[in-house]
Amino acid sequence: ALIAPEQEIAVLERAVAAVERAGNPAAPRARVLIALAEARIRGGDVVTGTSLCCEVATLAAGLGAPELLARAALTYGQVMKFAEVDPVMVDLLESAVAALPAGDSPLRARLLARLASALQPSEDTKEPVRLAHEAVAMARRLGDRRGLLETMFDGLGALMDVVDPRERRALNLEVEALALEQGDRGRLLRTHARLAIDHLALGEVALADARIEAFEALARELRATWLLWRAPLFRALRATMRGRFAEAEAFEEQARQLASSVRDPQAERALILLREGFLRAAERHDEMRALDVLARRERASFHHGPIWQSLGSAVLCTRLEDDAQARFHLALVPDEMRPPNDNLFVVNGLAEPTAFAGSPKQAAALYERLVPIADQYVMQGMTQMQWEGPNTRLLALLATRLERWDEALAHFDDALARLRRLGALPLLARTYYERARTLLIRGRAEDVPRARELFSEARARAEELGMPGLIRLVDARLRGAAAGPPAPAESTPVSSAGPADIAGNLRMVLEGEYWTLTGPAGVAFRLKDSLGLQYLARLVAEPGREIHVLDLVGGGGTDAAPVDTGDAGELLDDEARDEYRRRLEDLRDTLAEAESFGDASRAAKAREEIDFLATELGRAIGLGGRARRAGSAAERARSAVQRRIKNALVRIGEAAPELAPSLTRAVRTGNFCVYRP
Repeated sequence: ALIAPEQEIAVLERAVAAVERAGNPAAPRARVLIALAEARIRGGDVVTGTSLCCEVATLAAGLGAPELLARAALTYGQVMKFAEVDPVMVDLLESAVAALPAGDSPLRARLLARLASALQPSEDTKEPVRLAHEAVAMARRLGDRRGLLETMFDGLGALMDVVDPRERRALNLEVEALALEQGDRGRLLRTHARLAIDHLALGEVALADARIEAFEALARELRATWLLWRAPLFRALRATMRGRFAEAEAFEEQARQLASSVRDPQAERALILLREGFLRAAERHDEMRALDVLARRERASFHHGPIWQSLGSAVLCTRLEDDAQARFHLALVPDEMRPPNDNLFVVNGLAEPTAFAGSPKQAAALYERLVPIADQYVMQGMTQMQWEGPNTRLLALLATRLERWDEALAHFDDALARLRRLGALPLLARTYYERARTLLIRGRAEDVPRARELFSEARARAEELGMPGLIRLVDARLRGAAAGPPAPAESTPVSSAGPADIAGNLRMVLEGEYWTLTGPAGVAFRLKDSLGLQYLARLVAEPGREIHVLDLVGGGGTDAAPVDTGDAGELLDDEARDEYRRRLEDLRDTLAEAESFGDASRAAKAREEIDFLATELGRAIGLGGRARRAGSAAERARSAVQRRIKNALVRIGEAAPELAPSLTRAVRTGNFCVYRP
């Protein structure tokens, strides 16, 4: 097992043949197969190994052998499935727990710990986290050092990414000490990787680098080819953090080459999502859009995949400052995934798009959740291998959305100091840009010169590193800042200012999360904030002016740049269509193989992805194989604005029937919208 894994497997296969010649007695066959399953999984042949575990579980149930069933479940459980809940694994573990006698035991502790890990990710993390804590407490009561090591190691799978990294770091350091004491170098290897993630989440980059070095050295010593590809993955992440983009891409290619020699089904996902984080850091906006197709495909296999697809695309559109699309994707994330949900992975992913396109109420809930962990950093673990900087940057963005200007600027100053200290140059450039943007949003005349300075600093750093998308964003903002101080209050959008008065007919004032509307003859009432009311207030603020829907959706003022009314291009370009077709061919081969082996879970997963890709291709390809083109941005915005303003008018009509007829006649929607009282 340690020095000749291929020979180990060959010997075990001879043992299987010997048992078969003896008539396949169930007990010896089960014991030989479980040893072979462990060897296969340890060597990276996950599909064969887990299939053998299922056969052993069937034999164990027939023999009435709960310990053998537990061993089959735990061997299957050696496979770490990041971002997936494997129903076969969960069923095996639950069956093994139920088969054991009641009371504390080392096996029960281990099974509960691995079950907790298998249940993650969960929309409600409380139960898996509780199970993990219960298992560790049981192992401590039993006092067996080996059992404590195994239980803590498995239980930490339920805690990574979702609980405070300080708690994880303390537990992982204890696991490291136990692994060294017990001579368990396999668990020590994975613990090095976990500690690297914990240190990055706490901003301890020197300690993280030391762990990455230790991980790679031990992986090479153990010849752990099934894990070695993750070492250059870590190095690519660290190079990306520093802005060494060419070096990061070289490590990414090294990881791809190493991963191609093993049969780890999670390698492709890890590489695609690493690439996503790399392109976001490098601000390569065109490539970010193109890769989103592949990133969504990978997230489709996540537990509750559509939610994670929406969240990933919301982050993308936020970085591109595509307001309409960011709102669209963010709205698809259900309330149960938002605070008070305590999952750090979700909280970190939601913060940026919520600050850009969410409601004040949503932004306030996230702000309060992040304040206690303001000194920490966003590290998206083994699933995505993406580092997104200090939480104080997210707090600054959320405070901007809440118009808490002093808090926002203080958080920005803290984030900039942290990024300088860590040498995180790409995020430093972006944070200069975001601080400048906040000053412009605040709208004070004295803010404009300082904003220009920060934009220039961001642009210089972006040019030096090679961040083309950030350069475009900065140039657009600098053109706006060059126009001089903000316009007088009467032309400021109501959503960021105070009252909008229209010749005594209607007055709209935003007070927190509610609008106060006052009409003729003193008619007054309050309505909860909505996009439709925001659009209407903008029209009311400038009676008689025709405002294009893209300008309305983007919140631009009278000096906004001309809107782009062209179509959005082909739904899928040639490269993406070819990639879809190639993936479909691979999936059909996978489906045929899975069905031939009777692997129902793998077959179902392949069918699900085939259906998804077929739907996407059907949507993008018309008659005669011609590529369909996406509707124009203006058309999509026209439809959304018309629907939301109509909804706002209905709400006003319900609250003030006497005001509704004249207001409805005064509002006209289309590609250009206008209020003519």
